[in-house]
Amino acid sequence: MNVRIGAAILCALMILEAFPLVELFSQTVLTRGGKPVLIPEGPYGAAATSTPMDHYWFQTGAMGYSSGLSASSDYTAANVTIRTVFDKVNNDAHSYWVGGYISNGAFIQVGYLNEVSTTDQPYCCAWFYEYFPANNSTCCDPVIGLEGSAGPIGSWHTYTMAHTGNGVWSFYMDGRQLGSSPDLGATNSGSWAPAAIAEVAQATTNTDILGPAEFKDLSFRTPVSGWQPVESAGTFLYYGKPPASSNPPPVPPPNPYWVVEVEGQDNDFLVGSYLPQPPNTIPSQYPGGPLWPTSTPPYTISFVFLDNQSSPFTPSWVSLRYASGNRIYYTSYSSQRIDSGSWAVDRVVWHSVNVATPGSVSVPGPTDVTFHANVFSVTLKVIGIISGLPLRGASVLTYLPDSLNASVRVDSSGEASLTQFPAASYLFHITVPYGVPVSLRQNITQSSLLTVKAFGITDLGIIVLLSITIAVLVTGLSVRRERIRIARLAPSPSPPAVMNCARLRPTKVIWALTPGVVF
Repeated sequence: MNVRIGAAILCALMILEAFPLVELFSQTVLTRGGKPVLIPEGPYGAAATSTPMDHYWFQTGAMGYSSGLSASSDYTAANVTIRTVFDKVNNDAHSYWVGGYISNGAFIQVGYLNEVSTTDQPYCCAWFYEYFPANNSTCCDPVIGLEGSAGPIGSWHTYTMAHTGNGVWSFYMDGRQLGSSPDLGATNSGSWAPAAIAEVAQATTNTDILGPAEFKDLSFRTPVSGWQPVESAGTFLYYGKPPASSNPPPVPPPNPYWVVEVEGQDNDFLVGSYLPQPPNTIPSQYPGGPLWPTSTPPYTISFVFLDNQSSPFTPSWVSLRYASGNRIYYTSYSSQRIDSGSWAVDRVVWHSVNVATPGSVSVPGPTDVTFHANVFSVTLKVIGIISGLPLRGASVLTYLPDSLNASVRVDSSGEASLTQFPAASYLFHITVPYGVPVSLRQNITQSSLLTVKAFGITDLGIIVLLSITIAVLVTGLSVRRERIRIARLAPSPSPPAVMNCARLRPTKVIWALTPGVVF
């Protein structure tokens, strides 16, 4: 009996001991690993050939003009400030950078990228720089920083490339040097102006969702001047130049991406998907129509955006559409400039999701306008799967569509609230101290209360006590049955004989006498 009880207790302790390992494994598999695949971002300028290939480089953005009063050519340094965004890649790379040719035809660029790792996992938000010596587009691989080195999603960072002497160009992020090129043979850009570009590199189709990312303050420096903003820039839409070892496509698919200026703001622009191109847009290696300087609309308006609980939030960007189809774009929402007319809400982008609900604004009209959006809250109640008791100390982790994580710890009632979620599908990971982690996938289309059942320490204690109780009962029953069996196998003793002498009849005894025997 003692052996069986001991075995039951030992099994229970082994189960409890294993649970922290299960929790650790659950956290580990959520961590992305691997190194970035070295995908060349490529200079602009596709070389046509009769041999088809499977990969394409799509580029769009803003480029300074190389001539005129507002020319930004002949620079020895250039930079731009970019807001970090995450977008899903498809075995390719999405990059956001400042770059351009220098006077001898070499090409340089620096910025950040999202791409795929060597373990086929997303590799988010890492700085990179790359250089292509003149007449040698196969050299060299991009230099890429650690995952997350481009800062949190939504943060702003300035990327700079500058000639630092003897044909060497150095690359910086927020003033911190990332690295340098070898001698590229040129000390300035010559007739080329800087460009701020968003790119899909080494793509198999033109259907990737690129950003959009916000760029601002494209600037340059010449040998005779200090830093100055690019006073005038044009739209840029073209194709990246594949490595010389590749076979470029004879006719690449349409480049679907575009660039738009933020309404009323010079040198502040969005680049990527969801930005419709004007009709008859033709890709060109040179700057197109002007993005800025822009005119200043006559009216002022402020926007407020509310979730379904009437709490304010600040979208990444919004667009309003005029009846004619013309769109205007905003990334700030207080005292913005706007033209007269009736404007309908087109997009309200929150964590990479359009959360807009039908709404419009008439100008002139109210100067403060409120829009409600499809942004919800989620409450999770975490309870024991057996006990039904709140699992205090449990934590909840999930990832928003733009890869930002949201985590919270449950309160004393076992509840955890996550607020301002856009409509999407979410995978919630719940970890319980000394318990078994669980996951729950849920489509969120409205504010929701979700109940999650998990094994907590109380539930495990119940299982252990139940196991011990069952072991004791089984052992006791076995002992009782064994005693009964032994008792049945033992021989029965014979009863003692009892005689009643009074009832015996007299017995006649005949003695035979032998002659010669004396008694």
